[in-house]
Order: sequence, then structure tokens, then C-alpha cells
Amino acid sequence: MRKTITKISYLSLLAILSISIVGCTKKVTFNNHSQDQQDFLNGSYKYISKYARGIEEKSKPVPVNLSWDEFGDNNYEFFLSKDKNFANIERNYQTNTNYIDVNNLEINTNYYWYVTSNNQSTKVKEFVIDTLAPRSLDIEGLTNARDLGGYKTINGNYTKQGLIYRTSRLNENETTDNLITEQGILEMKNNLKIKSELDLRKVSNNENGGITSSPLGDDVNYYSLPMSSGGNIILLNKDSLRDAFKILGNKDNYPLFIHCSIGTDRTGMICFLINALLEVGEEELYKDYLYSNFGNIGGSRSFSTIDTYIKTINQYGKGSTFKEKTISYLTSDDINVDIKDIENLIEIMAK
Repeated sequence: MRKTITKISYLSLLAILSISIVGCTKKVTFNNHSQDQQDFLNGSYKYISKYARGIEEKSKPVPVNLSWDEFGDNNYEFFLSKDKNFANIERNYQTNTNYIDVNNLEINTNYYWYVTSNNQSTKVKEFVIDTLAPRSLDIEGLTNARDLGGYKTINGNYTKQGLIYRTSRLNENETTDNLITEQGILEMKNNLKIKSELDLRKVSNNENGGITSSPLGDDVNYYSLPMSSGGNIILLNKDSLRDAFKILGNKDNYPLFIHCSIGTDRTGMICFLINALLEVGEEELYKDYLYSNFGNIGGSRSFSTIDTYIKTINQYGKGSTFKEKTISYLTSDDINVDIKDIENLIEIMAK
């Protein structure tokens, strides 16, 4: 049985200080995607139907499995950090096995870890998650969950992770019954550090179940921003886009997550616009939307939706780049998104 703990013991602190001067072993690279996920992401977006059709749960990541030789009294304390000196602890677990599975780590990121038992410790070891985006998430009770960040942009940089997530709904439509489990809530609050929820479901037909606060708890900001679905969602929700970017432009709302019912269409439209502003490449704009087919979303989604979005921006936006056209479209008199909110979002998410 593994148990997350919130305090580091005095002996553990001593161990951190003592091992910080010890060299790390050779770095290992992990890929946290399934084979079908890898094959899709490494190929053309047009072949999504070969790997996922939206009718079964295939969106979960492959956990990082770490093991060590048995030592001490077999009651182990595990430490994980992005800092080789362990100034900040990312994960801290107790286990009575000589292995552990760790999920929901950032891609393209170095991690350091060690284990203590009975006043003894392993050497610090290092690993990295490869660069393949998106970063899939395992949140108990949810499907189609992932980090919006981690994509390589057309200028060679990577968008920031750990700030914007996209998921399916947390409570069942038309009721207050939670789909997310207590373990899922802990994951979102303790590991993903969620501060805000942006719910795109309708209120007028009770799609959101009438909730007025987040299922994660009252300490999480809950923003209800009802949007319509069906057809060209960008054109259907002009009046809501200004409010959405007002929320996205406020750094105090981060980390945040966006969802509608299954986290695909309305959520996908907002995420498409964010990625376009961040200069994520066209191939990745398609793949981020189509990756929802790995979730259990009740049916497949087609790349024709992104065709429509791109056509809309090119038709109504002005500029020499797709980013410029997206800004032009969003700040037009017809939609009137505040340019400062867009600039703030880019500053928050771009490296």
C-alpha cells in the first residue's frame, strides 16, 4: 500500500543533504505513451482511425516504473524532484515494495529520485521523459485528460507545461454526482496544483448539473462559461470568447483546467485558439484535437473540424502569419477580446 505523505522527516532531510553531493547514475529515458499513442503522434494526423475511434478508454499514460535493490527494513520512502539538490520535492511516497509507478510527469523534463530506508539511502538516480506531446494524464474517474503544454512551436521553443489542462467533465451532466473519484481529486489538487476550473457546459438546460462551485473544492475558482456545440463552434460562441480570454489572461488563475462534457469539441475549440496564439505547428493543431479519440468519448472526431477552424481564421483574420490572423480575428469588433488578455496568455504559456 502506497501512501502520499506531506511532511519530510528529519532523517529524510539529513539524507537529502548527504546525497546532494553524490554523483547521479546514468540518465534513463522513458516514453509514457502507449504504442498506439506513439504510432499516431509519430505519423500523420490523417491516420487517427487506425489507432483510436473514441469508443474505448485508451487515453491513459504509461507510468514510469522505478525499482531498486532491496535494503534496510523494506519500508521505503521515495523522493522525486526536478532539482538534483532536491530543494523542491515533486513527489514523496511511502511503500513496502522495492519498486514504484509514478504517473503524470512532465514530458521533455529531467527528474531525480532516491529512496531511503532505516537510515540508509540509494544513490540519486536521473531520468527524463521524452519530448512526445501531448502529455497524457491519468486522473481517476476522468477520460481524455492531458496537458495543453509541451508542444514544439514553429520557432523551435516548447510551450509551458503544468499550466493549462484539458479534461472531460468532473460531475455527471444534469446532476451533481461526481465522476471524478477522491483519488482523482487529490491528483488534481496535490500534484497538478489546480487553482481554477473553466466549465464550458450549458446552464440553461442544466447540462452542468446546476453546480456553482468546483467538485475539487471551494478553494478552486469555478468559472461557468456556457458555450454551444454543433457546427462551427468558433462562430457559434463569439460572445463567450472575450470572457474566456479574460480568465486565461489572469495569471492568478493558473494552473487551470478546461472542460465541457467530454472535453473534445468546445474544449477543443478553445485549446485550438490557445495553441494557434502560441504558434504551435499546424500538424500539432490537428493532433491535439484528434488525440481525444483515445478517450472514451462516445464516438470518433474528424480532422474536418480543424479544417473548418483554420478556414475560419484565414477568412476573417488579417496578417502574414496564422498567429497574427488569430489575434486579428479575436480582437475584431465582432468578438472584441482584449489584446492585453492575449498578450498575458502568451507571456504565461510561451518560453
